[in-house]
Amino acid sequence: MKTETFLGAEPHPSVVAGAPVSGMQAAAAAVCTFIRSGKAAPLPSDKTILEASEDVGVNIDYSCRQGYCGVCKTKLVSGQVSMAVEDGLTPEDKASQIILACQAKSMADVAVEA
Repeated sequence: MKTETFLGAEPHPSVVAGAPVSGMQAAAAAVCTFIRSGKAAPLPSDKTILEASEDVGVNIDYSCRQGYCGVCKTKLVSGQVSMAVEDGLTPEDKASQIILACQAKSMADVAVEA
C-alpha cells in the first residue's frame, strides 16, 4: 500500500481583515454569517468557518482541509480571521479578501460570501 503526504512550510498564522462588522461587537460566542445562504452559525474560537458552515447546512466545497488545495475559497465580507496555512491562496486572492474556509478562525463576528 502506498500513501502520499502533502505538506507545506511550517504554519505561521496570518490575519485577514474584511470590512468592519457594522453594529456588532466581539462577544464570547462569535457568529459567522453566510451572506448568500442567509444563514448564521456560532463560531467558537476553535472551529473553522468550514466547520461552522457544515453545522447549518451551508455548502462550501472542500478537499484537503489543510489549506493547500484552495477548493474552499470564499470571500471575507466583514470581520477578521486568522489562518494557520494559506498556501491555497494566490496574491490576487489575498488582495481580494479571499480566505480558506477550512483554515479561517475568528474570535469575533464575521461574514462570508457563502
